[in-house]
Amino acid sequence: MSEEQLFYEINKDITNKLGSLMFSRPYIGIIDANGKFRYMSNELIPYKDYIINFTIKNFNLLQLGDYSIPIGGVNLAFFKPDNNFLIIVHSKKGPIGQLLAFKKIMNEFSQKISSLIGEISPISNELRITETTAVKKVEEPKKVVKHRSRARKVPFLMKEITNKEKFKIDTAKILELCDGTNSVDDIAQKIKLPKLKVEMIIRQLQKKGWVNIHRVIQIVNE
Repeated sequence: MSEEQLFYEINKDITNKLGSLMFSRPYIGIIDANGKFRYMSNELIPYKDYIINFTIKNFNLLQLGDYSIPIGGVNLAFFKPDNNFLIIVHSKKGPIGQLLAFKKIMNEFSQKISSLIGEISPISNELRITETTAVKKVEEPKKVVKHRSRARKVPFLMKEITNKEKFKIDTAKILELCDGTNSVDDIAQKIKLPKLKVEMIIRQLQKKGWVNIHRVIQIVNE
């Protein structure tokens, strides 16, 4: 069996197992530390360039076991189960929190993928200075953009809300902002409620299974 077929079989295993844990069908991508796709579902093609650039710039910022959901409003999550690759999970619909179900099972596939990829070194995102000859003029140095990661506690919607459910006004406002991009602080600021009250409502929603809170790695520029 070729390497391409082996990665396809791994994709099928992930899709079947993860699909039973999600509200909608998952689509999978596997990209190594050098930014090379080893497998990519067709549904990820619109995000191909973004995924490659994200991997090259941020691979070293993510710790083993971390994940990142960098695009607001898009169900696209990056997981790092191994130091040689990232797994991307995408869904077309449903709450963004459903993607985090993969965190529970990602280590089941790590060893098999790692053995196929082998040992590689991530591409450094730092600018390298190389010697040049016959420099006629002095150019202004390029600005180096530094990246760092920070962890935020972000509430995710775990169920799809229908017109049948009725919530109090404050609760409904909070649920609308549990989209995977807003932290508790962000929500409190946007709806102009005390943080303690927002945390209390979120805890109540968490007990009822409407939301869950996860540690999300966000990549920021300095």
